[in-house]
Amino acid sequence: MGMLYVRENLFLGDINAASEVLLGNGGSKEEITHILSVLSKPSIGFFTELKPTFFVPTKEIRTVYMGSDKKKIHYVLENAGHDLKLVRMAVPLTDSEGSNLLDYLEVSLDFIDQARKSGGSVLVHCFAGLSRSASIMTAYLMRSERLSVQDALASLRQSKPSVCPNDGFLEQLTMFQDMGFKVDHSSPIYKRFLWKVLGPRALLSSWVLDVTNSLWRKMSRVMLSTPDCEAPGESYNQGERIDSSKFAAYPCLTKKEASILTETDTNSGPGLDPTRPKREEEKAKMIQTLLFVAGLNTLTQTLFGTRLPAVIGGSFTFVPTTISIILAGRYNDIADPQEKFERIMRGTLGALIVTSTLQIVPGFSGLWRNITRFMSPLSAYIPLLMSGKSHVFDRFAVLFPVVIVWIYAHLLTVSGAYKNRSDTTQDTGGVPYPFQWGAPTFDAGEAFAMMAISFVSLVESTGVFSSEARYANATPMPPLVLSRGIGWQGVGILFSGIFGTGNGSSVSVENAGLLGLTRVGSRGVVQISAGFMIFFSILGKFGAVFALIPAPIVAALYCLFFAYVGSAGLGFLQFCNLNSFRVKFILGVSIFMGLSIPQYFNE
Repeated sequence: MGMLYVRENLFLGDINAASEVLLGNGGSKEEITHILSVLSKPSIGFFTELKPTFFVPTKEIRTVYMGSDKKKIHYVLENAGHDLKLVRMAVPLTDSEGSNLLDYLEVSLDFIDQARKSGGSVLVHCFAGLSRSASIMTAYLMRSERLSVQDALASLRQSKPSVCPNDGFLEQLTMFQDMGFKVDHSSPIYKRFLWKVLGPRALLSSWVLDVTNSLWRKMSRVMLSTPDCEAPGESYNQGERIDSSKFAAYPCLTKKEASILTETDTNSGPGLDPTRPKREEEKAKMIQTLLFVAGLNTLTQTLFGTRLPAVIGGSFTFVPTTISIILAGRYNDIADPQEKFERIMRGTLGALIVTSTLQIVPGFSGLWRNITRFMSPLSAYIPLLMSGKSHVFDRFAVLFPVVIVWIYAHLLTVSGAYKNRSDTTQDTGGVPYPFQWGAPTFDAGEAFAMMAISFVSLVESTGVFSSEARYANATPMPPLVLSRGIGWQGVGILFSGIFGTGNGSSVSVENAGLLGLTRVGSRGVVQISAGFMIFFSILGKFGAVFALIPAPIVAALYCLFFAYVGSAGLGFLQFCNLNSFRVKFILGVSIFMGLSIPQYFNE
């Protein structure tokens, strides 16, 4: 196919037409002075890959990169042709629905404008001349003649009826029209595009994912570590390098206290006798098992799952179901308290093993990926973005008060006002092993009850993963990565059942609040913390040191963490049009029903 006339000094073509112009064959050499190449590779060598005999001298004018990322080219400007009189601009754009056309529109349209104003003629081409070049040509007609997408495309089809921009490009052209024929990066339309279009579809192409990462970095001025490109142990905030070893105790601290609280809820349930033999020994054993499994699950999640700085451990979500198993009628006939406890634990383990499939199957099969593609900023659970001031007191806001109150409590203990020395009575250690409470038993009622609450945990974890991605200043969570994380979380529930924690596992909400508080989003910090958890779970004496932290300070920290997480949902409203009655209705009904329905059943 040759060049097709669109407007005065403006032509549309494919790669063959561009080759003829570059080689100077026919009469095109005298007509065309500028070429806009929209191909997957900006180099002139792309032509050589298709035609081995093709050779055209080039002289680079400049290469512009995407932000500070020197690996991602925005465009290349060069002189080309045997006499180097042609001016060629090349932009790297793939013909896929997930490609970001908007970021190349303005530079491409300005190139066409300047060429025509200087009296030159422009050839716009892609590989086939049907989608990418047609999209840019449509955008040019829209901006220069103030046409709608439909009118501009209809006008272009008068020159070439077969042009057919892909659906993703058509959607972005509509956004271009809505933004007033310009690309406004501060517009809510553009922000929603980044989340709704690039986020879910970024996994279709690794190149698109990298571009999204660059764009997100440009939008955010507070630079933290990103989950797929950071070096372990490093995190960056406004150019400052952070030593992960200073912060590794944070996630371990919150997970240790969460393990103690969840264990207390289950081990001291209403169906269990608090005076039964070996109760304190079992309590210590369960805490150590919870820590061991939490460390193991955290390592697998950071290495193979979402690769976010996410802590996976015992979840409060599973506690009500665990208590319902404790109260099950089939255990009432057991007279011996110790035997009753072990039977209940074995029933809980069987229910956890069965319910793990509810997250493993949707996660690894890609089913949850298809569901999360439809997530909008309004439906996101607790995404958040924090801005900081004082680095010292913000990042050590947990460690300082814990140490101060800890010292105060120690003085009270020494003076005799308060006696609590669990570290002196704790066993030296022991390694948790699979099925330590005996072979699991399976009951359909208990399994279905646990599966119901597992679905709640699945939805909750989706929101927490999204929030941690925002806290760590990572790219919008792609559905495939999110689905993979859910799958590995299901594996974590399976580990909980095998090792016998008595409770299910999910991503830690407290740690999400901790990320927002400290603004340290390093994956290395969490991995070191996971090592601490495993270490403390094996050496009980060291683990008992954390148990010495007074309960009031733990409660105060939880108030702080959950306050961060609970208020974080407001941050995502920046991507929503709050002038829309529909958005207000969805927001209001969600909050009202979320508060009133649980209260109704509670009463």
